[in-house]
Amino acid sequence: CAARLGIGLICQDDTWDLVAWLRSVAGRDLPPQRCAWCCGSRMQAAVVYARANGYAHVSSSLLYSRYQPHDVIRAAGEHAAAAEDAPLSRGPRFVYRDFRTDWQAGIDLSRAWGVYRQPYCGCVYSEAERYDKKLQRLIKKS
Repeated sequence: CAARLGIGLICQDDTWDLVAWLRSVAGRDLPPQRCAWCCGSRMQAAVVYARANGYAHVSSSLLYSRYQPHDVIRAAGEHAAAAEDAPLSRGPRFVYRDFRTDWQAGIDLSRAWGVYRQPYCGCVYSEAERYDKKLQRLIKKS
């Protein structure tokens, strides 16, 4: 999808350490504490990468979802960009935009293009909650 739109996509799957993430959220494994920690850590990583690579701005694709805590993401992004080790004069600047107004249009376009739509935020707890909801619906039907 990004290539189709002429947009470069940066994926850093090799930097994801599930065990370290689980240890870090231990004791904060329920929203909103888990989400706040996760958004903060991911925005910090994005700011560090953006600064190291000369980007002037940074944002988050999570701002597209109506299910994500926009206030938490915005605060995390602004905090990471304003942190002492990432002064505004060196960039990057966090850009907030509420993309939820285009939510249904995005769903329609992604279906038309055959793009995979991940039905959870990406954390293992969220994925487990998604499957639990499905399981509970199946149990009620039987």
